[in-house]
Amino acid sequence: FHTGLTFRVIKVNNNVITISYVACPNGTYNDGTAPGDVTMCIPCPDINHVTLHPGRGIGDCICKHGFTPNGTTCEMVMCQHLKPPANGYFVGGWCSNVVNAGCGTRCKTGYTLLGSSVRLCQQDGTWSGTKTSCVVKRCHRPTVPRNGAVSCFPYIPIEEDFPVDTECRFSCQYGSHLIGSAVRVCLPLGRWDGLPASCKTTHCQTLPKVANGIWEPEKCTIQKKKPFGTICEIFCENGFEIQGISVRECGAKGSWTNKKELTQCIDVTPPSITCPSNIETTTDAGAGYATVTWDEPIPTDNSKESVLIWSQPATEIPMKFQIGVTNISYVATDSSYNQAVCVFSINVIDTEPPRIEGCESPQRFYLNGASAKNITWEEPQIFDNSKKEINVDVSHEFGYFSLGVTQVQYTATDSSGNNSTCIIEIIVKENGCSDLIPHSISNCSQTSCYITCDEGYEFIDSNSTFEVAYPCENMQDSLPTCSEMKEPNAVSQEGTLSLEPVLPKLCNDSNFLKQVALETKQNIIEACENSLEGCEVSSSINAECEDVLSNIEEETNKITTRRRRKAPHKRLNVNFNISGKNNMKNIHHQLSSFGKNNTLL
Repeated sequence: FHTGLTFRVIKVNNNVITISYVACPNGTYNDGTAPGDVTMCIPCPDINHVTLHPGRGIGDCICKHGFTPNGTTCEMVMCQHLKPPANGYFVGGWCSNVVNAGCGTRCKTGYTLLGSSVRLCQQDGTWSGTKTSCVVKRCHRPTVPRNGAVSCFPYIPIEEDFPVDTECRFSCQYGSHLIGSAVRVCLPLGRWDGLPASCKTTHCQTLPKVANGIWEPEKCTIQKKKPFGTICEIFCENGFEIQGISVRECGAKGSWTNKKELTQCIDVTPPSITCPSNIETTTDAGAGYATVTWDEPIPTDNSKESVLIWSQPATEIPMKFQIGVTNISYVATDSSYNQAVCVFSINVIDTEPPRIEGCESPQRFYLNGASAKNITWEEPQIFDNSKKEINVDVSHEFGYFSLGVTQVQYTATDSSGNNSTCIIEIIVKENGCSDLIPHSISNCSQTSCYITCDEGYEFIDSNSTFEVAYPCENMQDSLPTCSEMKEPNAVSQEGTLSLEPVLPKLCNDSNFLKQVALETKQNIIEACENSLEGCEVSSSINAECEDVLSNIEEETNKITTRRRRKAPHKRLNVNFNISGKNNMKNIHHQLSSFGKNNTLL
């Protein structure tokens, strides 16, 4: 049995031979006619033959891939020459037809390749893939947008794609708007230009808020875009009216109808204001006015905004008002210029009567033998707090008055009916010196009168008889007074002894001050007992210091001059009181002289 193998000695050891059998190399065979090693292997007839191991004969020599047998030789396998399709070309400009050769095919611009773009020459001499051709490029039929439509030119049946330069126009239904390109053209690349088209439902922005109003229904106020066809209506709060468009609809272009016109809720309600109650008061004391205070009204408004308020006339609290009635109007104006007015009155009543000054009776008048005397007098001055005209009634005018007392009455009435009365007396007497001084006796001649006091009365600091010229008119103020005489049981006299200057430190020495007071008291008692009968010295004698200023001289540094200035120092005062019985003769004079005696110390 022939195996096609050869042998090889691997090892000789201890006369033992180890043999390994191996196949002939590829492309050779051993037909078994002469066993041996690889040198006995026979090459195949063609260089492109290969053998299947182990090769046992020429029949095991076969052509390798890419070759085909021709007798005992191998010929190279060749594919049919390919040609580029019309309007196409080979990549690299040519195409080989040998086994494993690859051909890439492309089409010119505007054409699309149909078939395999790359074909390989196979070992069986056939081309892989399918036959190629270049056809004019076409664009896929565009998608019709939802809620929209598309129209293309030229018209192509619905089952076919569109050729280059086809133009398609996109549109949307009412209430939707186009997203993307409205017109798209099929490009030579087989693609549509522009952006894909779609139809989106139109939405409007949320309506702006309206002050003092609200949009209905409720969805109109939600912060979200509103779809096409949404209808919103404005409703104003109480006290406000609609001005402008009340109903708006979301339009097809994404804007509300009548967008250029405003919608407002206008305030048509005036503010609320309440004035204080009417005020009635009286004038200030001595004045023609009253100072009045009141609470200024505080207005309110339905808009909740601030309200402007002013008054007519202009006021400032507190404020002075003249006598009479003053009406005050408060005007409140809101931001929409609605106004409200309230009025109250201030009535100032004058209850103060006129003031009469100088209501004094004149001095007495004397007839001196006549039957009547022509008399004038200084009339009183009349004033009124109102500063208005005063009506004055007088019971008697200037003129002749006879013997006796006449009352002249002044009645002053102001514009409010308040009145005051003043009465003066006109006294007319026969003798000018009778009853000239109360408690006196007059003894008159044609040229003078001698006046003495009644018993029990005497002139103070004057002689017992006083002489005046007759008729004694207008002399009452210059005459002495007859005073009643009363004898006291005892009289007293206060005195002060002063020493200056005194050292300040002595004034702070209480023992020194007590010693001075004690020594002074003893000296006064001794002097008093020696000179006055019944003389007594008060036990409350005290010594104290006070600050005084006196003139002293000083020298200056610049020029040797002397000047006088006031300099403070201390004065020591000793206060005492002495008294004597009333039966002592000239007791007043003696005590007065004693109190002025500064030699006691």
